[in-house]
Amino acid sequence: MFWTIGKIFLSCCLYAFLSHIVLRIDYGSDFTILETIIRSFLIYSILFLAYSAIPLIIGILIAKIPKENRAKPIAPYVNYSLFFGWVISLFLLWGSWNANSYLSSTEEKTLSENRSNIDLINSIVKKNIEEIGKQTPIVIDGQKNLLSASYINDEVYYIYQFHSINAKEIDTKIFESKMIEYTKNNFCTDPDAKIFREVAGYVQVHWKYIDSTGKVITNLEMKGAECGEP
Repeated sequence: MFWTIGKIFLSCCLYAFLSHIVLRIDYGSDFTILETIIRSFLIYSILFLAYSAIPLIIGILIAKIPKENRAKPIAPYVNYSLFFGWVISLFLLWGSWNANSYLSSTEEKTLSENRSNIDLINSIVKKNIEEIGKQTPIVIDGQKNLLSASYINDEVYYIYQFHSINAKEIDTKIFESKMIEYTKNNFCTDPDAKIFREVAGYVQVHWKYIDSTGKVITNLEMKGAECGEP
């Protein structure tokens, strides 16, 4: 009996080890090596026993239900059960490995396609911003000019200068509050900023507002994806 239990335990250990290696199990940095080993052993031992349960039960029934078999040792039937359990377990392990390989290749393909799309979008945004930058300074209205527009490290930077506002003569906190509201409303409704809302929502856009003397009044930043947020 002890030998039979030992074979079952050894099978659980071996299957857990194979599963961990074949499926490249990684529970993350939150688990120590010992915790990872224990976790893998428990999970895959239970799976092995579950896969082996049907042939094991059948083997025990064959061994004990017929009267002529009741006096015979159960070990041979358990051996057959373990054999079929291994066949089932290895088949399912192979299926899991194939499924993981397929998912991994699909994920890599998707990531590659997304990267290509992002590179294309970034190149379009960069081209548009560089075209605007060539035209600066641009008079926006009677209050301010767009001094520069640049694209640096996949982020957009605008610098605006007010004609007659002096930072020393205003309440910068109130000014910043108003500019946040103005910038968000304009950014989220302006047709010229449509690309940031619908295509390049991940791109960080920066606005720098300076007074008539060149002193920075406030800096703001936002992504097009934030336009739908309250």
